[in-house]
Amino acid sequence: YIYIILFFIVISLLIIYISIKYFNQQTIIQNKILSLLPTRPVTIINFKDPNELYNRFITQNTIFKQMQFSQKKQLITILKKLDSVYNLINASNINIHPYSFYFAEYPQNTWILGCAAEKSKDIESLHHLFKQLKLSYHETDGNFLISNNSNKFNDSESDTSLIYQWFSIFSKNPAPLQIYQKNNHSELAYQINFLPQEVHISGFIKYKDKKKYPLFNRFKNTNQLHHISITPFPIPEKSTQDEIFNNLYYTIKDVSLNKLITIEHTKIIPINDYEKITNTIKPLSDSVLNIQTYLIYKIQNKYTALFTTLFQIHTDANIYAIITENNLCLSTHPNQLLNDYSFLTNNFSNTSFYLLNLKDISPDNIKKTKYTNYLPIPFYLPKDTILYNFKAEVFSSLSNQYLAFTMSIQKSQLYFNYLWTYHHPYKINQITGLFDDHKTQSHFIILQDSLNQLIAINPNGEKAWLYPLKEPTKPNIFNVDILKNNKHQLLFNTAHHIYLLDRNGKNGGNFPIHFTSELSSPIQILDYENKKNYRIW
Repeated sequence: YIYIILFFIVISLLIIYISIKYFNQQTIIQNKILSLLPTRPVTIINFKDPNELYNRFITQNTIFKQMQFSQKKQLITILKKLDSVYNLINASNINIHPYSFYFAEYPQNTWILGCAAEKSKDIESLHHLFKQLKLSYHETDGNFLISNNSNKFNDSESDTSLIYQWFSIFSKNPAPLQIYQKNNHSELAYQINFLPQEVHISGFIKYKDKKKYPLFNRFKNTNQLHHISITPFPIPEKSTQDEIFNNLYYTIKDVSLNKLITIEHTKIIPINDYEKITNTIKPLSDSVLNIQTYLIYKIQNKYTALFTTLFQIHTDANIYAIITENNLCLSTHPNQLLNDYSFLTNNFSNTSFYLLNLKDISPDNIKKTKYTNYLPIPFYLPKDTILYNFKAEVFSSLSNQYLAFTMSIQKSQLYFNYLWTYHHPYKINQITGLFDDHKTQSHFIILQDSLNQLIAINPNGEKAWLYPLKEPTKPNIFNVDILKNNKHQLLFNTAHHIYLLDRNGKNGGNFPIHFTSELSSPIQILDYENKKNYRIW
């Protein structure tokens, strides 16, 4: 019996040992790469795995292939090496934590690539593989850091910056790509989601130095920044029985900029049409206080409830309004309107919270939009003939110097099958005709816009020249060779002029010819013998 008992004890111990060893091998490793990375990186890029980033996004996504941010070239170089290593890892049946891949760049061209083993059994396999590949690496609790400078592994100070903490939280809910960047003036963290024809970007940027914050110098009284609250102001669909108030309501809906700014007892609604608001608020007022050059309107008591509901004013007292060049300001304290007048005149139109929705816009015009001066767009789209739909929603904290943003860029489906497209800032009123270009043996397309400007578009869809006119052109434009030297000119008329323009949009000879009485009909050109002896009727 003793031998049988000892046999069962040995077997039990062996089973326990094997079980412990097996379960230890199956222990899930905690992904600690971000906390292990040395502090003060210039850039951190986090992604699910090299296959997904390299094969799916970089080589297949139609928009991402056209994007270039500063680290993309270096990232691709690293990924080409990492791609082969990752294939070896997969071939060796080694499991890596998804989203544990971090590429961190530091000053002096130092970089670290991090990844975490998924289970304990994968740790030794990774050690063996990295030694075979002669890679410089460091391992902590199954978290591996690979570097081109092993001295960097010893730099392990803690970083408590707001952006670094946010990026740590951000990475727990990963998207295909997260990027953190830092320079002398700001820190930036954002994530990118890829769709076949669309890219979504969200994140925020924090400025270290107030004077470097792009919105700081826009305000005359920066002390007010500590008391300011800026929120979205989508005006709800509503109407009353009062036609006068409805007139103001629809005017504000038309000219306001979707934001409500609060400082102490004052509400500010940024507007883009001073006169419209002035004309609609006068009938709602029972008195006007004229102090120096300022007019303060006292709103009639019967409209107090409507104002408090629409503009979120919590009061039973009188409401006063002052209209500056940029804002409609409402307050229950008329003295505050006067005391803060210099602040109330600030232009909030492209600061703080705003929405932007641009349809069928070229890459160049995305850059030229004044709002994008404050958006940290991490890439540029090349100059091609594809148009994009660009949407952005931005909120800025004026006192803390940061901008939070979401944006999407989508290829415009409308233009996929076009040879080229031309985007003009003003409405095109008419396509007046074609101009034979003797130099290139091709044609210019001649357009006229709402400002009566004549525009010549070359065969590549680019603006060749622009000629300002005072009036619309009459129908019919003619290609002529006035000098009989095989160099063509464009002949046409308006109500009071006849013009002759060369291929560069310059006046020829004694043209334009001015008429004091109106030319009621378009001109006609005759060349009886086809010898370029033109008769102009």
